[in-house]
Amino acid sequence: DHYRKVAEDMEWDRQLFKKELGGLPGFKVYKSVANFILIKYPVEIKAALQKALAEQDYKIKFMGDKGLEDCLRITLGQPQQIKVVVDTIKKAYLGR
Repeated sequence: DHYRKVAEDMEWDRQLFKKELGGLPGFKVYKSVANFILIKYPVEIKAALQKALAEQDYKIKFMGDKGLEDCLRITLGQPQQIKVVVDTIKKAYLGR
């Protein structure tokens, strides 16, 4: 039961990212079956994203590997935390 609940929570997280960010210009939410998700974002908002996420005290990995310089790797977690992360990313994007 515990692992089923964890899997359901992670799927909720994935769907929230897809619904809230997937349709924004410059964003791409990659399919995932892991405990993290990879999101491409408009590179011009990188500094704003880093600042906004740091202010929320969330540690999000900004990828540096070749071809992934404009991607975030976000570990899936509690739905309330994920909602804050999604809202923070959207605010950084909309406030550019």
